[in-house]
Amino acid sequence: MASSKLDLHSLIVFYHVAREESITLAADELCLTQPTVTYHIRALERNIGIKLLDIKRQKVVLTQAGTGLYGYAAEINHQI
Repeated sequence: MASSKLDLHSLIVFYHVAREESITLAADELCLTQPTVTYHIRALERNIGIKLLDIKRQKVVLTQAGTGLYGYAAEINHQI
């Protein structure tokens, strides 16, 4: 079984994207570019091997796995 790496920065970016339901709003909030936010989301999905977000009509929709991870990401963000 391969070990997956969970990058804390990418997890926080995921939290903001999921909360705002928007890559653009999350990027503005985090003072990052949209491509940087997208990079972090894709890296997180690649590292854990699960699709977390779907983008439909420029709105971010969490997958079932994304919904599960969101609760943990929110708690980690709160603790930081």
